Amino acid sequence: MATKTTKTTRTNWKQLYLDLPENVAAILRDKRVKPEQLTGLADGEILALNLSDVDLETIRAKYPSSLADAEKKKRKETEKESPAKLDSAKRSDSHFYKYPRQVYGRSARYQALAKKINHDQASAPQAALEQLIASTGKDRGLDLHVNTLETGLRGEIKVPFSTGKTIRLEIFSDQTITALNNNEFNFDVLLATPADMPKLAKYAKVLGPKGLMPNPKNGTIVADPAARAKQMSSGASVAYKTEPKFPIIHLSLGKTSQKIDELTANLTTILQEIGVAKIKSAYLTSTQTPSVRLDLSSL
Repeated sequence: MATKTTKTTRTNWKQLYLDLPENVAAILRDKRVKPEQLTGLADGEILALNLSDVDLETIRAKYPSSLADAEKKKRKETEKESPAKLDSAKRSDSHFYKYPRQVYGRSARYQALAKKINHDQASAPQAALEQLIASTGKDRGLDLHVNTLETGLRGEIKVPFSTGKTIRLEIFSDQTITALNNNEFNFDVLLATPADMPKLAKYAKVLGPKGLMPNPKNGTIVADPAARAKQMSSGASVAYKTEPKFPIIHLSLGKTSQKIDELTANLTTILQEIGVAKIKSAYLTSTQTPSVRLDLSSL
């Protein structure tokens, strides 16, 4: 008896998402998300792939979500059904009834703000800050997202004014070893002396992926950790680095309650120190607001 065989078409992942930035496309390919699946994902599911709000907006411009339209259509069809059918549906034991899929969308506030921002036009640093601060009206955080031309960029920038960010500093000691053995990481920066590094060597596989391993390049291996801790806690410096596999830098700029002149000075200094020639694009965002593209030519 002859058996029927079916041909399976292999997905050529390298040819997918050529219309998206390479760093975004690389994540989607790595997570094995096909275009037809992408339109069916909620915004929260896309952000969970380690993508930023800026990346989400870029994706939605090319691959709009089909969830909102599908949900509206389903709701209208349900409203037309008779009460008897509705009662029958409620008695259903199906998996989808017991565990309904939550569909998330942008709030009315977010959509109203998005209409006021021209995404095709870049704004100078001060103008971009004024747009965001005027739209928030509260004490919210300001974040800078920089798409660079290459990975491996890192450094520390002296900014004119404090960013208001609290950094949890840890100076290596026996207590640090105890905490690491208990899988506790109650610090954002670990400072150590060159003599401490042999003791930290066996924790490199744990601290390295988290970006917590002391390194002379970012000034966390120093002869005087106490003096270095005092300098970093003053808030007048910003450490930056691209993500391990993608040319993206995420930085906290400060709060919307801070003076506009101080924020502008910090933002301008950061972009100039990273190097405009190394930056592909930069976006400024606030909490739960659309992003504003920065005009790098104005620097």
